[in-house]
Order: sequence, then C-alpha cells, then structure tokens
Amino acid sequence: PKGNYHGRLYDLRVGYRLLKDVGLEAHFGVDGGNDDSPGDFGFERYYGLFAVPTATVFNTFELALPIGYAWTGVKQRLPGQPERSSSLNSVAFGGNFELPLQVFKPAWPNIRLTAGGIVFVQRSNAEVYGFHIGIRCDFSL
Repeated sequence: PKGNYHGRLYDLRVGYRLLKDVGLEAHFGVDGGNDDSPGDFGFERYYGLFAVPTATVFNTFELALPIGYAWTGVKQRLPGQPERSSSLNSVAFGGNFELPLQVFKPAWPNIRLTAGGIVFVQRSNAEVYGFHIGIRCDFSL
C-alpha cells in the first residue's frame, strides 16, 4: 500500500579510479532486517553501478557525486499476510562528503570518513532514498 516505509541496508562499495577525478564504483547491498513491522520493509537485493566524479575543496575535503543505475528488490512481511515484493530498478544519483584523515596527520593510512545520500529509485509510484555514514579506505594494487 502507499505510504512511507523504512528499511535498513548494509552497502559494500568497491571502486577503481579511472581518471584523477573520476571513479567507477560497484555497490552490493545486504538486507539489514526490519521488514516485519507495518512501517518497515526489507531488501531482497541491491546492486548499483556508478560513475563518481570527485572534487577536492580547499585541499581538505572531497565532494563526490555518484551517478548510475541501481537494481533494487524490496520485500515486506506483515503478520498474517503473505510476503510482498517488488523490483524497483532505476537511474540513481547522490552526493557524498568525504574527509581524508591524512589531512590531520600525513603518516596515517589513506582512510576517509564519509557521509552522504542517494536516490536509488525515482518512479511515479515509488521512491527510495538512502543516507549513509561510513569509512572509505583507498589502496593501490
């Protein structure tokens, strides 16, 4: 039914820096639970592929703008009712704020604190917004 629902997703991102200021990221999501209450839903799957232009501001923090496509499957289980599920695949976009810890101490590893948001689905009958906070670790192979 129509309404506002809440869900939880654990997102793993793997990326490669194609150019100095543009990366390519693949996202893989795992359901975080909470799909058995009236206002909650769960994830059956989440995959995303994004181009991520990045800008460094004042030689301190980074702004990243992921633009791509997300394959999202959602589900809802309510007591006494059958499970409902839907596939909500769509163009996705967002914004990230990233703070490299090396700004404070250059000897530290290349780790960034990151926070941001993304719009996974933008259709006339459904919208899914996500907000995140986490740690990003950059390394070379």
